[in-house]
Amino acid sequence: YDPTDDIEAYALNASGVVNIIVFDPKGWALFRSFKAVKEKLDTRRGSNSELETAVKDLGKAVSYKGMYGDVAIVVYSGQYVENGVKKNF
Repeated sequence: YDPTDDIEAYALNASGVVNIIVFDPKGWALFRSFKAVKEKLDTRRGSNSELETAVKDLGKAVSYKGMYGDVAIVVYSGQYVENGVKKNF
């Protein structure tokens, strides 16, 4: 599976420029697990894509992972409030 197609389709329908993707930790783990994503990170083919797929910024709520093409990838692992209760991502 190649999630790039979904990203491009979303961008075509967005009302503005899509230049950042924010994942929760589970979404980030799934995204970086795709073979197609790993292949696009192979810079021998002339790509500027560079993501930190190993451990980085442990314990921080926000972690900048790098660029996937010209889109910044950020992982947010902080908290959100649902029905007045704080929950972790």
